[in-house]
Amino acid sequence: MLAARFGTGFFLAGIYPVGMKIAADYYEKGLGKTLGYLVGALAFGKAFPYVIKSLEFVNNFETVIKITSAIAVFGGLLL
Repeated sequence: MLAARFGTGFFLAGIYPVGMKIAADYYEKGLGKTLGYLVGALAFGKAFPYVIKSLEFVNNFETVIKITSAIAVFGGLLL
């Protein structure tokens, strides 16, 4: 469990600078708004499992993982 938690934090921290570098290279105008969207999306993605946990029909962590995973797969398919 500790290794999984470390890996999650490590890879999440790896997304921030890489995503910002890609955005800075791609957008010359509107960079501030783009970086705002990037940071907002990452913060929302990090907080979303807690939102699911707050729903009254979610009783345990396994349900949170299943719902979050299903939404992630759906988002990947949309992309």
